[in-house]
Amino acid sequence: MAAPGGPGRWARLKGRAKNGLAAIGLFTVSGAVLSAAASQRRLKAGLPEEGFILELDLEHNMVVEHARPNPLAPLLDPQHRGTLELGQLAEALRAAGDDGRVKGLLALLSAAEGGLGFAQTQELRDAVADFRQRAGSRAATLAYADAFGEAGSAGTGAYYLASAFEFVAMQPTGLVSATGLAAVHPYARGLLDRWRIKPHFFQREEYKSAASFLTGRGSTRAERESLRATLASLSGQVVAGISQGRGLPAKQVQAAIDSAPHLSQDALKLGLIDARLYRDQAIKLLGRLYEARQPGPTPAAAAPAAGGKAGEAKAAGKSVLPQGLLPRLLAEPDAEPARPLKHVSLRRYTTALAEQRRRAEAAERGEKLRARVRQLADSALEATGWAEMLERLGGREPRPKERAGSADGSSGSGGGILEGGKQGDGSAAAAAEPGRRPRVALLTLSGPFVLGPGSSNPMPSPGGLRGSPSQIASLPVIQALKKARLDPAVKAVVLRVDSPGGSAAASDAIHREVALLRQAGKPVVVSMGNAAASGGYFISAPASKIVAQPGTITGSIGVLMGKLVFDEALREYGIRTETFKTARNADAMSAVSGFDKEQRRKVEAMMDDIYTRFKQVVAEGRGLSQGQVAKLAKGRVWTGEQALALGLVDQLGGLDAAIALAKQQAGLPEEEGAAPVQRFYPEHRSALAQLARAIGAEEEEGTGKGAGGGRGGGGGASPAAEAAAALAATALGQQLTAAESLVLAAQAQAGVVPPQCLSLEAERLAAAL
Repeated sequence: MAAPGGPGRWARLKGRAKNGLAAIGLFTVSGAVLSAAASQRRLKAGLPEEGFILELDLEHNMVVEHARPNPLAPLLDPQHRGTLELGQLAEALRAAGDDGRVKGLLALLSAAEGGLGFAQTQELRDAVADFRQRAGSRAATLAYADAFGEAGSAGTGAYYLASAFEFVAMQPTGLVSATGLAAVHPYARGLLDRWRIKPHFFQREEYKSAASFLTGRGSTRAERESLRATLASLSGQVVAGISQGRGLPAKQVQAAIDSAPHLSQDALKLGLIDARLYRDQAIKLLGRLYEARQPGPTPAAAAPAAGGKAGEAKAAGKSVLPQGLLPRLLAEPDAEPARPLKHVSLRRYTTALAEQRRRAEAAERGEKLRARVRQLADSALEATGWAEMLERLGGREPRPKERAGSADGSSGSGGGILEGGKQGDGSAAAAAEPGRRPRVALLTLSGPFVLGPGSSNPMPSPGGLRGSPSQIASLPVIQALKKARLDPAVKAVVLRVDSPGGSAAASDAIHREVALLRQAGKPVVVSMGNAAASGGYFISAPASKIVAQPGTITGSIGVLMGKLVFDEALREYGIRTETFKTARNADAMSAVSGFDKEQRRKVEAMMDDIYTRFKQVVAEGRGLSQGQVAKLAKGRVWTGEQALALGLVDQLGGLDAAIALAKQQAGLPEEEGAAPVQRFYPEHRSALAQLARAIGAEEEEGTGKGAGGGRGGGGGASPAAEAAAALAATALGQQLTAAESLVLAAQAQAGVVPPQCLSLEAERLAAAL
């Protein structure tokens, strides 16, 4: 007797399953097609073919070295500001300079200038200058701010950036508070004395003042000497940049800074701004400027525009309007352009460029794949004899078989996959396969160095410490560097370093991998950001070349170590501690006892060993004598401008200059797309992956733990430690930098600050604007 349902039932079930799978496949393919079509429509809508104004909004966006997507941030913080990657911004501006659809560039600035540091501001200024040079008279550039700083301060950085634009506008009630640079160093020794906390720190040498905010009651002679020289260098760069951008004599710019802040009408007379306009009027002005210049390029001999501009003409690259044109346009500030242009944000433009690049690469891969399939088909026909038979049936003589190594240099069908032969050496395969083209690996290292896997929590810390979510963990960086070293397609490596330093052990571990890259014959070029000091310079020293901005803070070749001792503070609150140990120095780094004579001797020896190693690394990497390094070391910081003269860096410039230099060192073509740049660290993650990581669902590679599992070796500070650091920040009456919070959090969590190649002054000076 047949089973219930029998074969007919199974056939029906099979048919239904088949239809169901077909429907799922149809829906999947349809969804992909519709998604792609929607994406294309969005991109076309965002990039009007008739032309548009490119908009750089630094009021609602922060500029960072590497954007760490946090899908929960908008939900947790309604005032959350978006993030823009500096490298992508600079690349997009340069591409826009050659894009005929871009009819103008508008920057919306605030006193916070998008969180830019000094060197980052210079890099963005360079990108704006490059845009203007490429675009010529096709596209006007205008920077607008409601005010360049309020209450007479905090406007120097925003105005320094604005001066790179062709026109500067500000609302009538605004102030130009370009009052110069100031670096404020707190000293908490008096506070620690009141709490009966004793600082025990060691440094090499007198300029290594990273712990002075805990040990000192005021600045030392060495600190004052270094700080004054650094501020003088940075101030000179600001004056020179504004002078060039505004076409004003340097003495006049310096006088304007000394007498700042300025009311809008005074700033107009001094030539610091071009127009007193409200936001909507400035936006209209940019469109009208584009229309006014359409008949043809402005005559080179035209007089400079009125409206407060001084000097006979603007600096190189500064377009000059015909006599009286700007005053005529400003006479009707509310007039609309004849054909208003749409505005496209730089974020959307960058996304569109990436999509355009992806499509081009996909098309190239598809064409190469089709060519490879045709080649394999020909090989198969040749191997089976079908090709000869088909040609005879068609009345043609068979083609002579091509052999590998033919005169034209092609391999032909011989030795192909069907015959089990090799496809050439590794370099040939890399050149032939679209995914293995010769390329440059890019690693972005931002934050203080920590030893081990680092913090697995991507969420901002509750203490609100500036920069606290950002750190450079040694293990992931080492893995990325090793991956680049072993990848035959990677011909050069660019390290983007923006760090005040950190753990000496972590710095040395990363340094070793950089040295191994050099030994493998792969050029390593370092691009320095705001700061690449102490540990940041330690890892940079063995590089083939070092590129820095004039305002980069670097050097600080030295070491710091120590601890805070809380025994008397605890006794004040009736807390008594007892220590039990099995060896003499088991409690050497305890936070409840000071160093005895023998322990102090060992710490001093440790410090000397690390400091000697640091100087040796610099001497070998930079080709300097030990005597030369000894003079440049002592923990002193230098600006990029000073470092170039001293031989600590090789060239001034930004990330684009470093990438071009890396290609040149590796013998790669510099044309766009010929040798792609691939990010190796940190890797971009999708919003879904970020969300999974944030809630602890994703297992960390190589650790076997989820996002919430353990600290590992040198992970992020505990909430209690971060709270202690936040408390100290409140007591000091100001926000701590990431490096300062690192020192305090390490102390609060582990009771000790391990040997650090750390420069707090580098971080503060980098943000001095």
